[in-house]
Amino acid sequence: MKSRQFNKAEAKINKEYQELMSRADIKSKSGNYEEAIKLYSEAQTKKPKEKDPAKKIKEINKILKDLEKNKAKYDELIVTASTFFTEKAYEKSLEKYKEALEVLPNEEMPKTKIKEIEGLIAAQKKKDEEYQKVMATAETELKGKSYKKAISSFEKASKLKPEELLPKEKLAEA
Repeated sequence: MKSRQFNKAEAKINKEYQELMSRADIKSKSGNYEEAIKLYSEAQTKKPKEKDPAKKIKEINKILKDLEKNKAKYDELIVTASTFFTEKAYEKSLEKYKEALEVLPNEEMPKTKIKEIEGLIAAQKKKDEEYQKVMATAETELKGKSYKKAISSFEKASKLKPEELLPKEKLAEA
């Protein structure tokens, strides 16, 4: 009779242990590590001689430690990328955001910034191409002594890139 009750009690403990381990595995796989640790610890109390719960807790603690290191590296890369962005060094900023995304691939912010920067780079490239085209036209007009057209083209180039001195110098020449 006692052996039968013992078997029932042991079966109940085994069932509870398995349920706790299954729930903990699910939590762990979904990234809910704190909850997984609690469940593995509870499973360990059900069957103290089992090594799996302690092993799983150790694995999670390593993951958490690695995540902490990755988060620090990610934060450093984001600060650097933001600084480059503010300085309008878009290529460097893009590189740092991509590195940050490699460190923490599930983060949305770098993905958003990468798209934004790629758009800015494309727009800048288009503007540069337009500037080069207008400057070439203006040079041709200046050489052909079409001064009014050349002046108009140099003014347009100057508006495209106000920071450039060449169109202003050429305006004085025309």
